[in-house]
Amino acid sequence: MLGDLDLSVAAFLSRLLPAGTAIQFGAPDASWAAAPSRGPRLDAFLYDVREAQPPASDGVLTRDENGHAVGWQPPVRRYRVSYLITAWAGGGPVASVPTDPALGEHELLGSVLAGCATVAAIPPDCLHGTLAEAGEPVPLVCAGTDRAADAAQLWPRLGVPARTALDLRVVAPVVPPLLTELAPAVRGLEVGVQRKPPSAQAEARPARAEGWERRHITEG
Repeated sequence: MLGDLDLSVAAFLSRLLPAGTAIQFGAPDASWAAAPSRGPRLDAFLYDVREAQPPASDGVLTRDENGHAVGWQPPVRRYRVSYLITAWAGGGPVASVPTDPALGEHELLGSVLAGCATVAAIPPDCLHGTLAEAGEPVPLVCAGTDRAADAAQLWPRLGVPARTALDLRVVAPVVPPLLTELAPAVRGLEVGVQRKPPSAQAEARPARAEGWERRHITEG
């Protein structure tokens, strides 16, 4: 799912950025700032994955057109995936700001922020693989208030000087496969009764009318 999510995020972000802007998914590297031969690019570093919410049910029994049970469908699981978005102007001009790389990088990030503000989910025609097959929305939030970690906490761990960044949060569904190994269907009922033999203690008591002891119904 994560590989399909990367492709889906890249397809969406490419619509928001100037032509010729590359999109990559590795961890930021300080050497990128000193790479004048490279053109402008956007890095989406996937740094956190966690379940968004527990499933609402245990699943449903799936039946065919004749009403026969064919499998047990576990519930959809949803995961919140967080990307750290950084822009790297490189040596080429970015849009209308050719002199200051930082301003060009801010323009790239501004395009992402503005584009994310107009949608609530990744457009369906941007979804790839299992995400497209799931038929579920893939909500996104850019620069939300409940991000997994502040960028200031990540820079020391990555060895990169602090720079402007956005936090992109995407909630991606995972549809588990259908479980087709079911218990055999009940084909009939067997009802049995059993006459209880008298015990030694019962023989000492006054005789009483014989009867049948009630037994449980068993299914087979």
